[in-house]
Amino acid sequence: MSANLLSNNTNTYIESTEKFFQTDHLAVITNLDTSHILVEQSLAIRKTRRKKNFTEQILDNSNITQAHWDLYKKTLEEEFKDPYTSDLQCSIDFAYDKIADQLGKVARKTLRWKESGTSPNRFTKTETLIHKLRKLVAKYNYQFLTQAGPSAQVQTINEIRSLTPGIQWTNQHPANSIDLHLHIKET
Repeated sequence: MSANLLSNNTNTYIESTEKFFQTDHLAVITNLDTSHILVEQSLAIRKTRRKKNFTEQILDNSNITQAHWDLYKKTLEEEFKDPYTSDLQCSIDFAYDKIADQLGKVARKTLRWKESGTSPNRFTKTETLIHKLRKLVAKYNYQFLTQAGPSAQVQTINEIRSLTPGIQWTNQHPANSIDLHLHIKET
C-alpha cells in the first residue's frame, strides 16, 4: 500500500462470485475510507517556495456552511466514478490518485476557498531584489577589476543605491579606489 494512502478505515473480505457469473474464483473486496482527505484541515495547505512559513490554508473553513457540505456530498454522489470499473487491473496508487483528483475537483466546484496569495511571479519581491543587487554588485566588481572608467562605476553604484536607498553604499573615497571597492564588498 502507498505511504500516501492513509485511511480512516480499511477492510478486506472475500466474496463468492456465483451470483454474478460462473467461475471457481472468489472476489477479494477491499473498502478504503478516504473521506478524511478534505475533512482534515491540516492536509489542506499549499506550500509555496518549500518553506514552512509561506504555507497558507486553502479551504476557507470559517465560511463553509452545512449547505456547502451538503452540495459537496450531492455533487460527489453524482460525479464520482469508481476507478476500478474502467480498469480492473489498476494499482492502488493509481486508484488513490484518481479518487483524490475527483474529490479535489468536486471540492473546488462546491466549497469555499481562500486566496492563496500566489502571483504569476515565481519569486518573492525580496528574492527579486537580492537577485538584482547581486547582479549589480557583480557588474561593479567586473568594472573595478577591468579598471573601467569612474563614471561607469559611479553609474552602477547609483543603480545599486536606487534599489536600496536606506543603505550607505559610498564613502569619502574616490570611485575607482580599493577602499571604496572593499566598502561595497562589505556592505
